[in-house]
Amino acid sequence: MEEAGLIEKLVLIAALAVAAQWLAWRVKAPGIVFLAAAGLIAGPGLGLVDPEQDFGDLMQPMISLAVAIILFEGGLHLRLSDLREVGPGVWRLVFIGAPLSWAGAALAGVYIMELSWPTALLFGGILVVTGPTVIMPLLRQARLHHEPAALLKWEGIVNDPVGAMLAVIVFEIATLAAVGAPGLLGEGVIGDGRLGEEGLAVREVLLTLGAVAASAALGHLLGRGISKAIHLGLTPEFIKGPLVLAAALVAFLLANLMQKEAGLVAVTVLGVTLANTGLAEIDQVRRLKEYVTVLLVSGLFVVLSATLDPAALLALGWPAVGFLAVLMFVVRPVSVFVATIGAGLGWRVRLLAAWVAPRGIVAVAVSGLFGGLMVQAGYEDAEALTPLAFAVVFATVIAHGFTLRPLAQWLGLASGPEHGVLIVGAGPWSSALAAALAQAGAPVLMADHNPYRLRAGRRTKGVSVYAGEILSELAGERVDLGAYQRLLALSDDDAYNALVCSQFGPELGARNTVQLASHRTADGEGLRPAARGRVLMGDGWDSEALAARLRAGWRLALLEPGERAGVPEASGEDAPVVVAKVSSSGAVSFALGDTPLKLLEKDRAIMFMKKTALEKAA
Repeated sequence: MEEAGLIEKLVLIAALAVAAQWLAWRVKAPGIVFLAAAGLIAGPGLGLVDPEQDFGDLMQPMISLAVAIILFEGGLHLRLSDLREVGPGVWRLVFIGAPLSWAGAALAGVYIMELSWPTALLFGGILVVTGPTVIMPLLRQARLHHEPAALLKWEGIVNDPVGAMLAVIVFEIATLAAVGAPGLLGEGVIGDGRLGEEGLAVREVLLTLGAVAASAALGHLLGRGISKAIHLGLTPEFIKGPLVLAAALVAFLLANLMQKEAGLVAVTVLGVTLANTGLAEIDQVRRLKEYVTVLLVSGLFVVLSATLDPAALLALGWPAVGFLAVLMFVVRPVSVFVATIGAGLGWRVRLLAAWVAPRGIVAVAVSGLFGGLMVQAGYEDAEALTPLAFAVVFATVIAHGFTLRPLAQWLGLASGPEHGVLIVGAGPWSSALAAALAQAGAPVLMADHNPYRLRAGRRTKGVSVYAGEILSELAGERVDLGAYQRLLALSDDDAYNALVCSQFGPELGARNTVQLASHRTADGEGLRPAARGRVLMGDGWDSEALAARLRAGWRLALLEPGERAGVPEASGEDAPVVVAKVSSSGAVSFALGDTPLKLLEKDRAIMFMKKTALEKAA
């Protein structure tokens, strides 16, 4: 294909991917639904994209590398400290639940889809995965409590390479059984390609497991080496991100040279190792990889959906519906409940995990790879694997994506409405603001490292407190930070406020991380805008100015719509200030220096004004 035409296709795919994710964000729906729709419209619908023709031989390597980067980024988010709470559950889901799921899916494939045993066992291994490409966005959207979120996150990322390796093992044995069909390890490595005796199959499994262990060791050692190099200052700052990404690609390549798909094990272990070596730069690395991964996940699903033939999907017929029903309502619940017996998990967490198992890009990509290879080996029924994998992905993502949050809320495992406010820095003014927000019905958490300053917060109904450093890992374990969607940094330390906003900004969004105005220095300078959060009420309202107004008799109060009309007019320094508004739905918006609030008729307002003006309004 001509270079100009290829560039047009790539730009179109990127544009469709970002547009689909934006639309999903606007309507609060699973992004993968819109990504799949975009791929189907651009591919078989309008014929704008034909990935197999457009990319040719490059398509499969591109997909493999993208999946490797996605799994590596997922590993960067796995903290070993989470295992103290959900460790037994995770390992039971991997070592007991995964084999049970594999067996159940294979049986359903044979007796419902009428697949041959080799094809059904291979597909059952692939369906073990509950990939991070889908589960991570769903967890962010659902805002689960820490325990169920950690359990599902760990299971999704660990099971991805497990499912791929199960598919490798089945494929190797299946191709050995096929007359004259070479396995992935190559002709002459373990024999002449025929399953002459059971020992060949056992040897094949042992060789694959050995390659998996070697790949895990490779990922761990490479991660330790990179961490040591960064700790010793052997790498300049600007190259740390590219170095880590390049290391992931090298680990993937070297492991794949030992065993097909073993690279997925290597990159996952590499990510977990880097995430738990105490690197100060790990957040910076995570942020870079998150941006890359979002684009890769989105683009990949558009590309894979564009390769799907809708006729092949429809040709699966009613047996596919029965297969999906058994997979979702029998195989998953049974495997989870059996595997987690005695794991120390509550019945609510087990019930949620028994329902939630969305499949994503890894299942589709691996099915496409091995489906074609199985057909070449003489298993013609393997042609159904790719459309069947898409059917599983669509069904699980739609079902679990739209029901995860309602089910979690019903079970008491999810945060409430999106109105939670985290206030960092306790003092007289911030305590009064917390009381007003709590009166408006917003969940409020006040955090300060000095327990003495939290006395007012403890006495206020509806206000929770955390005595400790909010930036510490311990806070992440003890506080359900997912319940709070807006952050106010209100300490009297400008630099600390800016640091808090910079840490929470990537997760909450720049508009939802707000701090007090900076104190002016002797030469009139303050923190540069790029180094701080959005400014509450605008410049001039720093902690000293607020404290001075409090001493002069000013008060913070929540005013109902009728009370707002009674506020006496004033100008200049005596004018009342709107700090925040609360809509009729309970949504909280704060007055920012560059965006004044517009109060609607039914809005309640949190205002800062003179005590005499407040008494007249009341």
